[in-house]
Amino acid sequence: MWIASGLLLDGAVIALGIAYGLGLLRRKTKARDRPSRWIWQALAFALGWLALAAALLSPLAPLTEISFAAHMAQHVLLLMIAPPLLILGKPLAPLMNALPSPWRRPLGYWFFSPLLRSPLHLLTRMPIAITVHSIAIWLWHAPLTYQAALTNEFIHYLEHLSLFGSALLFWWSIINSGRQGYFRYGSGVVALFLMALHTKLLGVLIALAPDPLYITYATSVSPWGLSALEDQQWAGLIMLLPCGFTYLFTGLILMAAWLTTAERQREPTPQPGITTRHWH
Repeated sequence: MWIASGLLLDGAVIALGIAYGLGLLRRKTKARDRPSRWIWQALAFALGWLALAAALLSPLAPLTEISFAAHMAQHVLLLMIAPPLLILGKPLAPLMNALPSPWRRPLGYWFFSPLLRSPLHLLTRMPIAITVHSIAIWLWHAPLTYQAALTNEFIHYLEHLSLFGSALLFWWSIINSGRQGYFRYGSGVVALFLMALHTKLLGVLIALAPDPLYITYATSVSPWGLSALEDQQWAGLIMLLPCGFTYLFTGLILMAAWLTTAERQREPTPQPGITTRHWH
C-alpha cells in the first residue's frame, strides 16, 4: 500500500520543507531588522515538519498497518505535535516567497480574497473548529471507518487529510485566540479542556474494551509477543496520556496568558495630572 502511492505524499511533505527553507532564505535577505523573530518561527516550523515527516515518512508509517499502538502514535504526531508547531512557524510568507515572482501577486490576491478568506474565517471560529476536529477524531476511531481506512488506500489518505486538516483549524483558532479579544482567551481554555476530556474518554474506551476492536490487528502483532488486545490497550494509553497531557498543558499556558492579560487590564491607567510648580 505505502510503496504504491506513498511517493506522492512523500514528495508533498519534502516539497513543503524545501519551499519553506527557500522562502525563508529570501525573506532573510529582505528583513534583517528583527532576526530573532523569524529564527524562532523557523525553529517551530522545523520541529513541526520533523513531526510530520516522522508520522508519514519514517518507518512508523508502515508499522501502522501492523500495530494499533503505532497507528495511535502517528495520530498523536498528526493531531497534536505537527499542527501547532507548523502554525507557529508562520509559513504563509516564506511559502509565498518561495514561488516565482510572477506567481506571487495573483496567488496572494486569491488567498486574501473574500472567496477564500470568508470560509476560512468561519471554519476557524472556535466552536466550529472544535466541533469539526472532535467529529473527525471520533469518526476515524470508530471500528467501521477505522477498518475501512486500513483496507482501502484512498480512505486511508482521506483519514490523514481530515484529521490533519481539522487539527490545523483547531490549533489555528487556539493560537490566535488571544489576538481576537480578551474573552477569546477563556473560550480557548474551555476548548482545550473539552478536547482533553473527550480524548481521555476515547482513550479509556479503547484501553478498557474487552475485545479487539479492529480485526486487522488480530494476529499482526503476535510476532512481537503481544496479543491484539494488549496492543489495543497500549493504543488507548497513548490516546489517554500524551493526548490529554498536551491539551491540558496548552490549556494551562493559555490560562496563564489569560490571567496575565486580566491583571494588566486591572491596573489603573495613568491619568494626566496638573503639574504645579512651587515657587520659593
